[in-house]
Amino acid sequence: MSQTINYDWKYSAIFEPVFNFTGRYIALTGGRGSGKSWFIAHYLLELCLHKQIDVLCAREHQESIEKSSYKLLKKIIHKYKLPYKVTNEKIISLTTGAQFDFIGLS
Repeated sequence: MSQTINYDWKYSAIFEPVFNFTGRYIALTGGRGSGKSWFIAHYLLELCLHKQIDVLCAREHQESIEKSSYKLLKKIIHKYKLPYKVTNEKIISLTTGAQFDFIGLS
């Protein structure tokens, strides 16, 4: 069951190196409104449809899971009707078993 996201979204050319990245960690920098969150959410959701990886979404302060990247990931999953199981604590790919976990660091 292979599915890709219909990429009708635009992203800055600054993010192009991510598509050929072979390292372990991805760190994006930039100001507010630069599209980092939307870009990486789309990218990781697509990646997890094809690879069994674990993604840790961490924030310095996280009052609740709804105030984390969870809300954005859930929005994209519903918009594109992606094959993911969304629970109150994590998001799991139905194609690979890849999962997103969410934590606050302090």
